[in-house]
Amino acid sequence: MKFRNSLLLALLSLACWSVEGQIACGQCTPSGHSCVSRTQYVSCNDGIIDPNAEVMSCADDELCVATSLLNVICVPKCVLDYVRYDATCANEEQPTSTSPRPSEEERQQACIDQLAGAEPTSYFFALNPLDPQCRTYIYCEKDIRDNWKALYLPCPANKFFNLATQVCQETVPAGCE
Repeated sequence: MKFRNSLLLALLSLACWSVEGQIACGQCTPSGHSCVSRTQYVSCNDGIIDPNAEVMSCADDELCVATSLLNVICVPKCVLDYVRYDATCANEEQPTSTSPRPSEEERQQACIDQLAGAEPTSYFFALNPLDPQCRTYIYCEKDIRDNWKALYLPCPANKFFNLATQVCQETVPAGCE
């Protein structure tokens, strides 16, 4: 009976789903997960993808759907077919980056360099100094003890990080190869 109730809840929630409830591929949900492919998801920490998180898979008959309206991340395909909705991500596999992963010291230095001469904020983004193609970036935040939290993050497949707009985009930004 629990599955039937969960299925009904998912169906009703998706049928009433508005644009405001949609969350993009690679973005974190309020429940702390992010779809990274049609059938895979990862955990988030404080609203950002945990770079060390294990990639988890939905069941064979489920797709990954990220929404602020549901507390589930994997939704049965039959529900999605009924409401004419598809998985959040179009890619079949989680995107992987071949860009070198900077060390903790390199990530922290990138944050310090990015902040130099800028107005201090609680968090911001920096380019990965080891990635001239801009396929990865660094999330920077100082904690209450004045220590840097510097996380390495990849853009979804075929996207490039634009520091000016602070989003991953389809076109290569100026200054990137």
